[in-house]
Amino acid sequence: MTSPISVTNSSTSQKRLRVGLFIPCYIDMIFPEVGIATLQLLERFGLDVHFPLNQTCCGQPMSNSGDEANAAAAENLFVKNFRSYVYIVGPAGSCVKQVRCHFDTIEQTDDVRHVRQHTYELVEFLHDILQVDSFPWAEFRHSVALHNSCSSIRASESRSHPKSWGNHSTKQHRCFLKSRA
Repeated sequence: MTSPISVTNSSTSQKRLRVGLFIPCYIDMIFPEVGIATLQLLERFGLDVHFPLNQTCCGQPMSNSGDEANAAAAENLFVKNFRSYVYIVGPAGSCVKQVRCHFDTIEQTDDVRHVRQHTYELVEFLHDILQVDSFPWAEFRHSVALHNSCSSIRASESRSHPKSWGNHSTKQHRCFLKSRA
């Protein structure tokens, strides 16, 4: 387990982790400000963040519609783009779930297993890996609601969230990776 990062001194006290920034296709096309904010947040914690320029889609739309051939092409490209990163972090739970749980039709190489096991949703990464418990520089004077979809809960390994994030705790399970013979 990684030791907690000092929020105020992260860039000088933390070994720079090499992180691949996974921005799902719909965020890239419709909500690019989410991708920019995700990059800025990760960099604020002193991480060595990279955005592979050849990334396109995780294959979820094709996989969901039964188009396994095109899903496999997108999945293989995803693995090629992200196999060299210690962590892969994305701001979309359903796309992270696709990587972890549904990259089954492609050969389960060491690279594929690495990518599946090291891909995290942004909040999960902040809580479980970086162990962030506050954002002292941030000010947000509004009430918020947290909705963890059933699908995301089933796919997530995170079992608790910081009290400062809503005192939310549920039993959650990460997908089991299927091994291919």
